[in-house]
Amino acid sequence: MSNYTYQIAILGAANDNRDRIRTGLLARMAEIGIEKTSVSILEDEECLRIDPKAATAAVFLGYEGAINDTFPALERLLADTIPIIPIVEDLNLYKMSVPPGLRAINGKKCRTETEVAETVSLVLENLNLLRKDRRLFVSYKRDDSTGVAEQLSDVFTEHGFDVFLDTRSVRPSDSFQDELWHRMADSDVVILLDTPNFRESEWTVAELTQANSTSVQILHLLWPGIAPEPNSAFSVYSRLQNRDFAYIEKAPDRLSRLQPATVDKIILQLESLRARAIAARHTDLFDSVSDAALEVGAQATLHPQRYMTLRRGGRDVAILPTVGVPSSPRLHGFLDVIRDEHAGFELTAIYDERGVLDSWRSHLSWLAEHLPVKTVENGQFLNWLSEGSAE
Repeated sequence: MSNYTYQIAILGAANDNRDRIRTGLLARMAEIGIEKTSVSILEDEECLRIDPKAATAAVFLGYEGAINDTFPALERLLADTIPIIPIVEDLNLYKMSVPPGLRAINGKKCRTETEVAETVSLVLENLNLLRKDRRLFVSYKRDDSTGVAEQLSDVFTEHGFDVFLDTRSVRPSDSFQDELWHRMADSDVVILLDTPNFRESEWTVAELTQANSTSVQILHLLWPGIAPEPNSAFSVYSRLQNRDFAYIEKAPDRLSRLQPATVDKIILQLESLRARAIAARHTDLFDSVSDAALEVGAQATLHPQRYMTLRRGGRDVAILPTVGVPSSPRLHGFLDVIRDEHAGFELTAIYDERGVLDSWRSHLSWLAEHLPVKTVENGQFLNWLSEGSAE
C-alpha cells in the first residue's frame, strides 16, 4: 500500500499537453491546500504500481497510431474501474487515436490553455477535490467542545471544505434530527470530537450509530484519557494529549482550542481518510452497477464524467452513480453531458437512500417530472434493471 492520498495516472503521448496537465494539477491542488507529498503522479508503466484503495483518476493522451499499441497499465486501470479521461487534439480522429478499450468512453478535445484547465478540473472532479464535493460533518457535545468544534469548522472551511456544524447549519424551523441524518448522508467524513461526556448524550450516540449504519467514515479525535469506541466499524482514531490544547492548566474545557500544529496534523489525517473513503464509496457504487449489469447479461462502461452506460431492455441507458445526496445542479449537469454525447439514452441516477430526507426524495420525484432523469435507490437498482431487461 502506498503512502499517497491521491494518485493521478498519465499515459499515452509524451507531448506538451502532458507537461501542462501535470503542472496544472499540482498548481490547482496547492491552491486548495493539498501538499505535494500527498500526491503521486504515475506515468505509463509506473501505473502498474497504483494502490487500488487510494483515490485515483487517469488521463490518456491520444496520438495517431495508439489504436495499434498495447498498454498493460491501461488494462489494469480499466479492470480496477478507475475513471479514465481520454484527451485528443482532434475529436474527428478520436477512434484512431486511442486503444480499443477506450473507444466506448467519451473523449475530450485538449489543445488550448482553456481546454487544459478544463481537463485539470475534470481530474479534480473525479478525485472529488472541487469545493462543492468536499463535505464534512462535525459531531460534538456543546457542553464539552464548542471551542474546538468552531475552530475546526473555520479551519476546514479555509481549506475548501463544506462543513456542517449543527449550531451554524440547521435553521430553527427545520426538523433537527432529520436534517442531521440528511447532511450526514451527504458528507464524506464525520469528524467526531470524542470528549469525556460525548457518549453520554442521546444525540451524539445517535450520530455515531447513524454514521456506522450508513458506512460514512469517522475520524475520532479522542480527548485525553478517552478509549476508542469498540463498536465503531468505520473509524480512524487520533489520540489527543493535554499538550495538543492551547492555554490550559489541567484539562481542556468547553472553550479550549487546539494548538496550530495539532490542527495541521488533523488536516493531513482528514485528507488521507477522506480520499480513501471517497474512493471506496465510488468503487462500491460503480461495482454495484457493474455487478447488476452482469447479472442481467449486460456490460457497463465507466466514463470520465463519472457516469456509466449500458443496454437495458433493448434500450441504451446512461447511469449516474451519485455519492451523497443527488442535487438538481448535478442532475442538470448530467443531462447536459448526455444530451451532447448520448442523444436518445434513457437517463437514471442511482444513489444510497440511507438517511436522505423524505422531502428530498419527493423533490427528486418532482424533478423527474420536469427533467428526463429518473432516480433509483441503490437497494432497488438490480430489481429496476431486471424489470427493464425483461421488457
